[in-house]
Order: sequence, then structure tokens, then C-alpha cells
Amino acid sequence: MPGKIEKLIQETNVSEDERITCIIADQTLGWDLEVADKMGIKRAAFITDAAANLILGFNIPKLIDDA
Repeated sequence: MPGKIEKLIQETNVSEDERITCIIADQTLGWDLEVADKMGIKRAAFITDAAANLILGFNIPKLIDDA
């Protein structure tokens, strides 16, 4: 999929009128952000999960160590 996104961006950016200048992607689609970085395009991630799920994910190693 990353190769197809990169090709789509390249084909779209041929036009001077409609260029992709920023990619906004869900954090779970991190490869989109890697493609944007590789191509020098600004990028932003957002999270659709609840904040508690994010915190839990960051603390899983500690929970395992404490068990």
C-alpha cells in the first residue's frame, strides 16, 4: 500500500493547481506518515481511540514487569 500512496501523490503533484502538501492520518496508519516524510510532505497524526487506551498501550511493558 505505501507504494501505491506514493505513486498517487506523485501523479497528483504533477498538476500545479492541485498539489498534496500535507497528509493527515490516523496513528494506526503510520506508513502513510512515513511516505509523507520520505517525500518531504508535512504530516500530522490523530488518534481516534479513547485517551485511556493510548495510556494503556504506553504502559503495557510496565504492567508486564509488575506482574
